[in-house]
Amino acid sequence: MASQPYPVPKEFKIDLQNFDGLLRVRWDHRDEYWRIERRARWGTYDMDNPQDREARADGFIIALRVPADCLQWYQVQQALYLTDIKRRGGAKAVWQEMEAREAANAAARDAAFNDEITYKSKERWTSWNTNYPLTRG
Repeated sequence: MASQPYPVPKEFKIDLQNFDGLLRVRWDHRDEYWRIERRARWGTYDMDNPQDREARADGFIIALRVPADCLQWYQVQQALYLTDIKRRGGAKAVWQEMEAREAANAAARDAAFNDEITYKSKERWTSWNTNYPLTRG
């Protein structure tokens, strides 16, 4: 069992609480990373990990895993901000955003495929009609 590399700076804890009062930070002794956990009433849990069972017993779920040497507020804040579903309008809005992005990607793939087929068809038509002599009867 690895020991915690350094204590959590007091300023980090204050910044974390100011960002979201339901967050806490703990060290995962088994896998050696910092766990940013959020108080929640529901969620999915990796019950193979004793740290997850302990968090679940306290009413927390893991929100972010931070490597041992990367516990800096600006990095953690950015990661929390980018992955915050509530900030993005909730789960339904995120799902609609993902579906719209997938539809746009599919349309772009179809357009690229059609452009490629059109290009190859034009090349083939030009090749067939310029490289072969016309036969007249």
